[in-house]
Amino acid sequence: MSNHSFQHRPPNPYAHEYQVQEDAPFEAHQILQVQCRQQKRIEAEAKPLKRAREYMPATNPLRPERTARTECIYSRSCKAELVVEENGTILSMCEEHKNYQASKLRERRAKMPARQFDPLQCQYLGGCKKERSIKLNGDRPWLCECHRECQNPSARARYRRSTSKKNRNARPHACHQVTIDALLPALF
Repeated sequence: MSNHSFQHRPPNPYAHEYQVQEDAPFEAHQILQVQCRQQKRIEAEAKPLKRAREYMPATNPLRPERTARTECIYSRSCKAELVVEENGTILSMCEEHKNYQASKLRERRAKMPARQFDPLQCQYLGGCKKERSIKLNGDRPWLCECHRECQNPSARARYRRSTSKKNRNARPHACHQVTIDALLPALF
């Protein structure tokens, strides 16, 4: 037998405060969840909503419940009428801002330098600076020797895949079909 005797604890005098009554419709954790949801809803309603920039057309046939846009999306202060195209589509900007944005895009594109190559330089898209090799007939291929070596196996594999797909799906031509009548004289 052990020396420890089983001792009973005295009853907790505060236990009734922590117990939920049996007839209560919700338990304590459910009440807290409801209170948290209500608090979040109140906070969300109090915050001012940011105006989202919309780049979709004013009327979307897939969303008929959406109301048509009435003001220019370029700036909030612009109250001009929206541009209507010849086919009846309403654009999202007024005439002034549409032209302004188009001119800015044209300027931005004009500033970008066109990709220019030295006639002897490798035409690899990564921007190789090596000189192109010379073919046996004197012409120059598009790529330098290094990139030609890299590209040839992948091009061959791509060609093999494409021809094998074609051959699998293709029926043999009538002149290539072998008939039993053609084989019989050769056997005897």
